[in-house]
Amino acid sequence: MAREEAAKTDKYTAESIENLKAVIAEAEKVYNSEEATQEQVNEQIVLLEKGIEALEESKPEPKPVDKGVLEQKLSAAKKEEAVKTDKYTAESIENLNAVIAEAEKVYNSEEATQEQVNEQIVLLEKGIEALEESKPEPEPKPVDKGVLEQKLSAAKKKKRQRQINIRQKVSKT
Repeated sequence: MAREEAAKTDKYTAESIENLKAVIAEAEKVYNSEEATQEQVNEQIVLLEKGIEALEESKPEPKPVDKGVLEQKLSAAKKEEAVKTDKYTAESIENLNAVIAEAEKVYNSEEATQEQVNEQIVLLEKGIEALEESKPEPEPKPVDKGVLEQKLSAAKKKKRQRQINIRQKVSKT
């Protein structure tokens, strides 16, 4: 059984397999010895059991994460945000900045998975697409005060006429 476990080099770490092989070698010496005592045999049995228990399962090598596209999308998003702040609404720029911040966290993380990187790429693309162009302020229309001027003039005339009428009534009395 110990030999079978030691042969599983793809399942266990190299170090734990080497330790088990050393224990097996010692156990074989005792087994092949004509002068081995029961105490030595029992000791080797315990050591073999411990060697098997100490086998550490190897963890699969993580697949390298490709962040190249994420880097490109981050660069493009930053250009859109920085260069055209006068072109887009403040709210859509703010949303893009939030997406950029999250994408940068993933980009800078050594533990990021390819799935997380791919998700950030999609979110950056959507953030750029969601930029809303700000509407320029309309040019102020010239104020037409002609009618107001006429009405003011007419009102002033009436006021003067009224004052004259009042003075004439007062002077007659």
